[in-house]
Amino acid sequence: MDELIKKQIADSIRNFKLPKYNELPNVGLYLEQTVTYINQCITPLGCAPITSSMISNYVKKNVVPGPIKKQYYK
Repeated sequence: MDELIKKQIADSIRNFKLPKYNELPNVGLYLEQTVTYINQCITPLGCAPITSSMISNYVKKNVVPGPIKKQYYK
């Protein structure tokens, strides 16, 4: 792998920071808003974006809590 690409990847990982729990929005977000927010947070990693179907499946498998009146909370 090219050294420049390795450096860019290392820099993006080094500077990557997920929001802390208390930094998460304290309001309910609809599914598409939740998807957008999560994808904005993980974009620096260069991984595949989260989809609404993925979140729905996580809810079905009880990995994350389900929405309350169609809104997801922290």
